[in-house]
Amino acid sequence: MDVYNLPGHAGLLQIIDFYARNNETLAAVSGPGQYNDYDMLLAGNAGLSVAEAKIQMGMWSMWSAPLTMSGDLRTIAPEFIDVLLNDEVIAIDQDPLSASAKGTILVNNSDVMSAQISVWHKPLADGSRAVAL
Repeated sequence: MDVYNLPGHAGLLQIIDFYARNNETLAAVSGPGQYNDYDMLLAGNAGLSVAEAKIQMGMWSMWSAPLTMSGDLRTIAPEFIDVLLNDEVIAIDQDPLSASAKGTILVNNSDVMSAQISVWHKPLADGSRAVAL
């Protein structure tokens, strides 16, 4: 079992790729009181590394997605709890503007998730921007 191909489910990379490919449509309907549901956070589940959990938490927050976890908070390792309780990332997710990030390709490639480097940027209510690499 791994992040890409969890038995019976789409893996994290498959989910991110789907939402990246459909980002323009999804971002258009995201805003205060209306959020796209990108699936549950997998932090603490078997087969997901801490680095992968950080990527998922970061991307879900950049997309202003609901942060619902699929594991049992009482039994997950402390390093995953740290990912889930990161105040700065949660603040980006819960920003009052509720905008969804848009991806920009920095490498000449037509697929933002296959690019060697992609940048996601999201406007925040205070006029600043959140950025994820």
